Amino acid sequence: MFLHITEVTYLDDYRIKLVFNDELIGVADLRNALWGEMFEPLLDRNNFSQIRFGSGIRYRLLAQWR
Repeated sequence: MFLHITEVTYLDDYRIKLVFNDELIGVADLRNALWGEMFEPLLDRNNFSQIRFGSGIRYRLLAQWR
C-alpha cells in the first residue's frame, strides 16, 4: 500500500499536521526545511499559514512561481 497525504492543516509557526490514507496522523516542523530561493516566500509565516491541500500542497503565492 502506498501512503498518501489526505489532509494538511496549519498548526502554528512552521508546523503542519498531516493525515495519511492509513489514518496515521503526524506533525511536521518545516522550519529548517525551508531554505533556498524557491522557498523564500514561505519564510513569511503569513504566507506559510495559507497552506492548503488539494491535488498537491499549495499556498496563495504559487502562481508567482510560474
